[in-house]
Amino acid sequence: MSDANVHGGFSKVASRLTREIPSLLVEHGIPGMAVGVCDRSGVTWSAGFGVNALGRADPVTTQTMFSIQSGSKMYTATAVMLAVQQGMLELDASVTTYLPEFTVRSRWEPAPQERMTLCHLLSHRAGFTHEAPLGGNFDDRDSSFEEHCRSISDTWLRFPVGHHYEYSNLGIDLAGYIVQRVSGIPFHAFVQKELLDPLGLRRTTFDHASIAQDRDRAVGHSGHSDQVPLRVPMVGAGGAYTSIDDALRYLQFHLAGGHGVLHEDLLKQMYEIPNPLPGQRFGYGLGVAVARWNGRRILNHGGGGFGFQSDMAWDPAAGIAVATLTNTDHPVPSHLASDILCELTGDEPSTPEVPSAVELDPATLGGIAGAYIGRGGTLARIDLDGSKLLLHRGEATQILAPVSENEVVVEDDGNQRFRLLGHDGRPGRAYLVSADDGVTYYRSDPPIVTDDAMVRSYAIDYMGTQAVTLQLRTGRDATTLEAHGLLELPPLELTAQAPGLYFCPMGEALDLTASPPTYANIPFERRPPIRTYDLR
Repeated sequence: MSDANVHGGFSKVASRLTREIPSLLVEHGIPGMAVGVCDRSGVTWSAGFGVNALGRADPVTTQTMFSIQSGSKMYTATAVMLAVQQGMLELDASVTTYLPEFTVRSRWEPAPQERMTLCHLLSHRAGFTHEAPLGGNFDDRDSSFEEHCRSISDTWLRFPVGHHYEYSNLGIDLAGYIVQRVSGIPFHAFVQKELLDPLGLRRTTFDHASIAQDRDRAVGHSGHSDQVPLRVPMVGAGGAYTSIDDALRYLQFHLAGGHGVLHEDLLKQMYEIPNPLPGQRFGYGLGVAVARWNGRRILNHGGGGFGFQSDMAWDPAAGIAVATLTNTDHPVPSHLASDILCELTGDEPSTPEVPSAVELDPATLGGIAGAYIGRGGTLARIDLDGSKLLLHRGEATQILAPVSENEVVVEDDGNQRFRLLGHDGRPGRAYLVSADDGVTYYRSDPPIVTDDAMVRSYAIDYMGTQAVTLQLRTGRDATTLEAHGLLELPPLELTAQAPGLYFCPMGEALDLTASPPTYANIPFERRPPIRTYDLR
């Protein structure tokens, strides 16, 4: 689409959004929202809707600051690249080069930290779980950023370093902590000095003391609790606040090839997916999510939690970027910025071509069949029905066509391809990895549960509210864990590593020796269950 046509669509899209967003706020119970579009020359259109907080009359403006949650990861990765540009860091150097005291636990090797690099941290390929023992999403203690980062050494890796992609806050936070250590100044001060000030972003900050004093700041609203914290210790992964106009100026920095602040070759390195699978169209670069729309590269990042959601997307070829900010974590239309970008450019993801199907013997097909579990408890089950493989996800059932002994294609879902890998990265049956976007499912065949098992119920709090029920079932043949509520997990068979220490098929640790005990570093307590579940 030509630049003239794209720019001609700005006023049409702005008019439609101005009409529709007030109704969207009412429909989804959103207190406030800020939306905007920019090109390489600057902000083209932006507007605020609703109020900074329920019960207050302060309107959202284009200068109102919102928490962008995980959208912060883009800014943190940019700060790391600036440190690389200044010769302070090397992306392929071991993290122990900069943090010689850092260690992490692994079932795969004795010293994984020695192979772990900044590139692994920024691309979510280090093997980390999502939460740290201190300062995580389920920890309401007022830990410092430093205490939070140091506690990462007490975590267990979920898979070998560099094996595959798995989204985590810990790598980005550790990268920000490394910047703080090598620069000798607080991380928020480094970002301010090297990135925000040169770009003129006066309504953006990682400094929570400054955020707390700001008069034009949106207040987070959560569907889970009314105790929404202002400050979170996950500074690098989710600590930034920004206004819509500043968010657009940051995206303009990307559209302008680094804007003279960051060398363009380093900026482009952020956009590359490390070790992509053949034909992979979607994935995660260095602090940036990457997509391919008909051969064009589209970049984006969203964030959500603690009463806020954000979404930013840009098309470098068309020179267009879109951002949306809201002060609620209630369900709202997802990928709103990407949808607006698609409307402006008239483009969307295309369907890839795949190899022809092959015939496999029943034994090989039977080895592919099984249950696989992904992030957030998403379950994918493959059944063998005669000579056909059927994929069940949610309410949908789709036919899988094998294209090799270790690769299958979903015939009626955009030709999505899956590869079967082992722990060593070679063909195996431990992981089902999407060759389309790198998303990984872990082999988790249903456990055998006996009627005489002992069942213990536990509870997990989130922002002061009981949000999850855990049930641990110990039987003659298996020990299983199940979760319901904010965290949903089907029955998972646990493998004992040591007395009181177990691992589930997703690589998460259940540590009953800790005080309080933890699952994936999330603390839980013995309490009456929210409701009762039959684990059989």
